[in-house]
Amino acid sequence: MKSKDTLRSPVGYPTYMTEMIPDSQEILDNRRFKKALEIAKSPLKTLPMNIFMSWMVGNSLHLFSMLFLVMMFQTPIKNIWNINSAFSILGEDLDLKVPKAVCVASNIIVLALPIYKAYNMGLLPTTADYLMFVTPERATELSVGGAV
Repeated sequence: MKSKDTLRSPVGYPTYMTEMIPDSQEILDNRRFKKALEIAKSPLKTLPMNIFMSWMVGNSLHLFSMLFLVMMFQTPIKNIWNINSAFSILGEDLDLKVPKAVCVASNIIVLALPIYKAYNMGLLPTTADYLMFVTPERATELSVGGAV
């Protein structure tokens, strides 16, 4: 029986591949920062799907369109509210100010879609809604037709 030390490696198999070199702390921190940015940009990945679904729902007021609108409002707000728990898997020693700012910005961008959708559905007030409270301007000139 041959021992492990006396066996040759297979043809084409380099022996240096078996020796693992541990990563330095700088490389690990860089990977964690990239992961934090990936987590921060993840709300933007749902934007194309939400745009398509928003188009498919239409602008009429029905139960499904209202539920979809509430879901589109709720998700980014919940993400901003729970931002610390989203980044808690990365540890405490990493500076997460930039990824958290990117996360808030991307959620605000995603939040613009339901606001636009609510405006198109007629759920947000416009200037036409307040015309009854506006007093009409007094005419500075008066023109009256008549027979001569």
